[in-house]
Amino acid sequence: MKWFLITLVVLTLSLTGCQSDEATIVPIDEADVPIEDEQPIDTDEPDTGMDEPATDIENIELTLEALASYNGKDGMPAYVAHNNIIYDVSDIPQWANGTHNGQYAGTDLTGKIEKAPHGVKNLELATKIGIIVE
Repeated sequence: MKWFLITLVVLTLSLTGCQSDEATIVPIDEADVPIEDEQPIDTDEPDTGMDEPATDIENIELTLEALASYNGKDGMPAYVAHNNIIYDVSDIPQWANGTHNGQYAGTDLTGKIEKAPHGVKNLELATKIGIIVE
């Protein structure tokens, strides 16, 4: 019986020593959190109706004549235009070598892609990179 009581006391003490205090949650005041690279929103820029491109892609402006050189050949990227928006189709396998079902990169597909079986929705796979200018 003596060993039982000693074992019970030792076990109770060891279990009590293993318990930790509950973590205290301290709310952070939003004013204490620094905001990195906070920049004001410039509302003076004209709205082109395009979503913002990825930060590593420039928002380019090309004429239709300049667009023609982006035909996906000889190391050039493959760009197409639709409704004055330029799309980069270089990484889309169906546009390998700058062609897709009789259409060519470097051209304006407005009026043509609407007649394709998939319609305009597949352009969502491409990145918007710029606009066509006169």
